Amino acid sequence: MMFLNRNFKVEIRRAILSLRFLAAVLIALVFLGFGVFRMIFVQDMIPAGYSFADLWYFAYSASYFAYLLPLLAIMPYADSLSIEREEGFFNLKVFRGKFSVSMTAKILANALAGAAVIVIPLLLLYLFANLYLPRAAFPLNEWEATISGRPYGILYDFYMNQPDRFIFLIIGLAGMMGLVYASFSMAVSLIFPQRYLVWALPCAFYLLSDFVAQKTRLLGINWSPVAALYASPWNYSTGITAFFLHPVTMLCLTVFLILLFCNRTRIIN
Repeated sequence: MMFLNRNFKVEIRRAILSLRFLAAVLIALVFLGFGVFRMIFVQDMIPAGYSFADLWYFAYSASYFAYLLPLLAIMPYADSLSIEREEGFFNLKVFRGKFSVSMTAKILANALAGAAVIVIPLLLLYLFANLYLPRAAFPLNEWEATISGRPYGILYDFYMNQPDRFIFLIIGLAGMMGLVYASFSMAVSLIFPQRYLVWALPCAFYLLSDFVAQKTRLLGINWSPVAALYASPWNYSTGITAFFLHPVTMLCLTVFLILLFCNRTRIIN
């Protein structure tokens, strides 16, 4: 346990205190800023009295953040194993310690970095929304007409009655999706050491899953990764299973790949 703690501290520092982590956060803020710009300055379907929660959710859903999520989650640390294997650094690390400890620390650090890089920009957006729109000035129930950007559907009542908890729920779901796809990307690196595949395959799989679920209707809207992040505000048919079908399936696939391909002989040779 002591060796795991020490290795984990090293790995998590490398994952979070890096330029790539900062770059991912900044890219996310640029996209969310685009959503804020649309909400504040391009108000085609939005009344003047929108609330802080309307600002947060519209900026989140209108910024295409959900489509960028897998790339953001991968950026900080998901290809670190591939890089270390190419440079021979991972072999040296394993010879100085235990393979299982080194891999566990790396997988955990990558997963947490993937979640953190998603959660931090969304929390900053929440802070901005609360500062820009005084909470008491624009109550959520002021407008009864349909407002573009509200999550109409299964979460509408929750959104209207407990907006803060609703926002934290969505942030938690997005963070979990970031954790899952960062882990999936590292699992891919156990099979294909090429860095471009570690980046490309998870992103392609994410977008293809959304296309198949929404456009072809082969699986249904509830299997879409985007529906799990948006509560699918444009589609009333979304069920509660939308929040866990795709993430749980991907998590199970990731665990399966790690258990099957994460062995000392395969990684070091």
